[in-house]
Amino acid sequence: MPSTSQRVQLLSHKMPNGNFNLQLRWRENGVRKKKSCGLGSFEVDPLEGSNSRRKGIREAVQQAEKMRADREAVLIATERGWKVQGAKDPTRGRVETFLDYMRAGRDSNTRAWKNRFNIVMRRLEEFYCDPKVGLDDPRFEELTLGHGNTFRDWLKRGDANRKPYDAESVRNYITLVKSELERAVEMEVLAANPWRSVRTPVGNKRNTIPKEVLVIDEVKKLSQVPTDAPEAKRAFLVACLTGMGLSDIRALRFKSFSGGVLHYVRAKTRTGSPMEARVKLNETAMKLLGRGNASDLVFPELPSDSAINKSLARMVERAGIEKKITFYCGRHSFAVNQIVAGVNPEKVRQQMGQASLKTMDRYIRRAAELVEDGTESLGFEL
Repeated sequence: MPSTSQRVQLLSHKMPNGNFNLQLRWRENGVRKKKSCGLGSFEVDPLEGSNSRRKGIREAVQQAEKMRADREAVLIATERGWKVQGAKDPTRGRVETFLDYMRAGRDSNTRAWKNRFNIVMRRLEEFYCDPKVGLDDPRFEELTLGHGNTFRDWLKRGDANRKPYDAESVRNYITLVKSELERAVEMEVLAANPWRSVRTPVGNKRNTIPKEVLVIDEVKKLSQVPTDAPEAKRAFLVACLTGMGLSDIRALRFKSFSGGVLHYVRAKTRTGSPMEARVKLNETAMKLLGRGNASDLVFPELPSDSAINKSLARMVERAGIEKKITFYCGRHSFAVNQIVAGVNPEKVRQQMGQASLKTMDRYIRRAAELVEDGTESLGFEL
């Protein structure tokens, strides 16, 4: 289903012959408009459930989503008086400030992407309001490479009222802003992206796990704490026992596992291509997953990503665990605990749907640090 907050919606349309195509629909000056994406027809609904991850359909949906975002950018730019066509000079016409443009980008995106925007926007607003920085919210013609470099250093540095951000967070914040500025260049709102050359910290991302890991004793503790978000807790425990990410857990259906084996296709991978994952489920995982109709979702009522992570933070605090835990830590914890338990890294790679065995190196290193803890098997009583 398309987000109701989107100005332009991407929909599937069933044609008289029974096939489906992809269409864009929007309102412009009070008039309803629609346009075919021109990406051919499909025998199944390309936006229905797991169909969007099928080979061939996935690429078409991604292309259609880009067309949707571009059409929406044109609508917003036109309404706000930004120069969109025929003017490389950003000083011509009425051009909004940098933060205004970023807010418009946030408001036009889907709920999940908007959550990321909200975090970045708070950081940008704090940055431009910081008297020590000495910068005001610039108009586009005033936005410079220096602003980007200063923002990066401000994030890394921290001060008495704010902790410094780790290398991964700094990289993610800068990357999101860069992508929005590149979009402004494509729409000819900007002549060039002044932040394109902002270098972001690499840190030790390739060699270590950027997030915290829960050893199995901590997972047991977490399973026993009371919570006002039981579905979020159940989903996170499943992640710790299967290595699934949140997007895959949201799409998980009861037909994905039988005979004690979970089989699914990872939707998000570094290579951009879907990867199959196959995990043998222990009794604890089977109990957490429960039973239902084959076509039903296992977790139909999960809250938003941010709400889940807030609930996890409260659970972790109640369990007396002094670690910053997000949902994705469950996937890292699964890999490390499997290796500590003696499972072959190649087997763990297959269970996690990773493309290369090389990606296991960082888990092996973290596991080596935990061996002295005497971690036991992944099963535990609920």
